[in-house]
Amino acid sequence: MSLDCLVALIALVLQFGLGMVLNLFITVPPADARAGFITEVRTAPLGLTLHALLGTLLICAAIILVARAVRAKDRLVIAFAATGLVAVAGAFTAGEMFVRDGRDGVSLAMALLTGVALVCYAGALARVAGTSLNHRG
Repeated sequence: MSLDCLVALIALVLQFGLGMVLNLFITVPPADARAGFITEVRTAPLGLTLHALLGTLLICAAIILVARAVRAKDRLVIAFAATGLVAVAGAFTAGEMFVRDGRDGVSLAMALLTGVALVCYAGALARVAGTSLNHRG
């Protein structure tokens, strides 16, 4: 599970960086404001498409982390993973809202929720790594 947490952390950092570049340098095409997700992915600038696809993969990874945490039966890791999933899903939803209307507050919500997810997966990684070390010792 340590590797899963590490992959999620790396993906979140990449997503955050890509989001900042998009926010500063890429304009969302007006047509995408009314498009569905699939159309957005097909017609948006490459950076926005990559951001949306990475967000989708992050939701999948977050679901997998919750399932593995439940299987491990560690309540703290379950709490970290579940909170991380809610944060990632919230950031994804904020991203969809941002494409629709471009409000700064929604962009801020995306960034803050990404930060929450980062803290959650860092906490889960620390717990899993600490538990693993305790079992070896």
